[in-house]
Amino acid sequence: MGGAAAVLVLYPIFYLIQASLSVGDPQARPPEAYGLDNYAGLPRYAHIFWNTVLVAVIATVFAIVLGFAMGWTLSRANVPGREALEQMMALPYYVTPLMGALAWSLIGSPSGDFSIRSGAPSAAMAISSTSPLPTASPGSWPSSRDRWPSS
Repeated sequence: MGGAAAVLVLYPIFYLIQASLSVGDPQARPPEAYGLDNYAGLPRYAHIFWNTVLVAVIATVFAIVLGFAMGWTLSRANVPGREALEQMMALPYYVTPLMGALAWSLIGSPSGDFSIRSGAPSAAMAISSTSPLPTASPGSWPSSRDRWPSS
């Protein structure tokens, strides 16, 4: 059982490392040539790394503060609905980020329940619209005819 789990975990990691070192045709499998050229441009994206670190630190601080406050309150005080709140504290262990991502993608899809019930067009609906986008000729201001198509 442990060997199968190791294969399921290590194979995708090996594949990602192999793909990151491929400097030839990106569609060729197996890679034609290996090198570190793909890593030469990483310093251009340092701001993305630091934004990620910042978000992680802020999220961690909020989680610690809120988790401590909720845990201390539920263990020390006589709170109405305490049993239900204690059960809800365990929900994040059962709800994976994948479920949240799927829920948001369903909400934002053109056929999503939220966009149908609310009557509001979703972002995906606006992007995937078959109506032509408004355009203006170069060097001119948009005229009254250059508007978003009405539905």
